[in-house]
Amino acid sequence: MSSDFGDESGEKLVDWMLYIGQDAGDAFMCSSAERLKGAFHRARTGSSALGDGASEEKPEWAKLSMADFEELPEYENLKELIGKRLDADAIEHDFYRDEEHDWLLFRVEDAREVSEAFHDLEQKTDEALEKSLQKRGKTREQVRDEESLEARAKAAREASKSIEAGREKERVIERFEMRSK
Repeated sequence: MSSDFGDESGEKLVDWMLYIGQDAGDAFMCSSAERLKGAFHRARTGSSALGDGASEEKPEWAKLSMADFEELPEYENLKELIGKRLDADAIEHDFYRDEEHDWLLFRVEDAREVSEAFHDLEQKTDEALEKSLQKRGKTREQVRDEESLEARAKAAREASKSIEAGREKERVIERFEMRSK
């Protein structure tokens, strides 16, 4: 199966999704895949450089919060998958944990390569979901249709809240009527 993707990460993604699908059902597998894609996307846009703040030198290292990934099922497998993908691209990196979350540490000069690796993993997640559903004899539409009305309503409410949160608040301009004597 790894030849379908050109490397081991695709096979690992399919295995991860099949495990999730067998453990909790097709709808959970689809929603987990969407959350994983979102985490990869946010990771590509959310790294921060490390520096001491006192010098004007450019920092040598950057860090990326793994908080979005920690919320997903089988986080340790995902972390291993990311590590192997970065190893395959010969990107120097390390994972470390502070008081709250894990972080991915990598060289600032490798930021573009890290972003490309995460973009590739984001795309492979979609492909792996399709393959996983195909192995189970399902399509995304069938899974969506199998979801209960209550689950779909909850998902719609959550989507609506996120859209509302993303909108800028409208400016309210009050008009005052001025009267002269």
